[in-house]
Amino acid sequence: MKMRPKSEIGDVSVVLLGSFNPVIFSPAWFEHYEILSKKDTQDIKVTVIHPEVTEIQNEWIHLQVQPNRFYARISEPPYIRLCDFVVKTFRENLNHTPLAILGINRRVHFGTQSDADRDRIGRLLAPHDPWGKWGKLIGSGRDEKHGGMTSLTMQIRDFKDRKKGFINISIQPSTKVDAGIFMEVNDHYELTDTEDELGSDKIIDLLGEQFETSISRSEEIIDQIKELT
Repeated sequence: MKMRPKSEIGDVSVVLLGSFNPVIFSPAWFEHYEILSKKDTQDIKVTVIHPEVTEIQNEWIHLQVQPNRFYARISEPPYIRLCDFVVKTFRENLNHTPLAILGINRRVHFGTQSDADRDRIGRLLAPHDPWGKWGKLIGSGRDEKHGGMTSLTMQIRDFKDRKKGFINISIQPSTKVDAGIFMEVNDHYELTDTEDELGSDKIIDLLGEQFETSISRSEEIIDQIKELT
C-alpha cells in the first residue's frame, strides 16, 4: 500500500478586519492583562511598534496589527491556543473594538511521491485537454521549461453556519517542499448589513464557536487532495 505523505510545513492564522490601534499591542500590554505569560513576553522579538503597524513574535505566535487588520499566526499545535489568545484579547479587554470580518486560515506544504506524481495531480485538478494545442505546450518541456498548473482557487458559498461569507481553497506547487503541494483554506465570515458592528462580540463569538470546526473541515479538505498522491 502506498503511504500517504504527511503535512510537512504548516500553520493556522486568524485575521480580523476592523478598527485597531496598533501601538497598544505591545509585550507589556499583553503581560499586564495576562493574555501572555511573563515567560511568553520575555521571549518576544519586537520587529516594530508604531501607530501604523505593530509586529511581534515569540516561539509560538506571530502577531501583526495594522489600523484595519489584526493578524495572528501559530505554527505548532495545539492550534486552539491561537483561538484562546484572540478571544481573550478582544472579549475580555477590547470588546468595544469594531469588527466586521473574520478569517480562519489553514496553510500546509506537503510532499508527493515525485515530480511526476505532482504533475498527475495537477492534471486531475486542471486538465490540459480543454486547452487544445495549447494544452500540449502546457505539459511539454523539461526542468525550467516544464509547464503545468501554477495556481487554482475554488470557492464554497452554501453554508448554514453563517449568513454571509465563503471558503476559498487554493492549491499550487510548493516552494518549500520538494515535489510538494501548497494548500491554503481561507474560511471567511462576515457580518451582514443588519447586524451590529460597533463592537467585537459577534465576530469573537463566531471565532469561539467555529474555530475547531473550521480547522477540522480545512484538514478534511486538504486530506481530500492528499489522498490523490
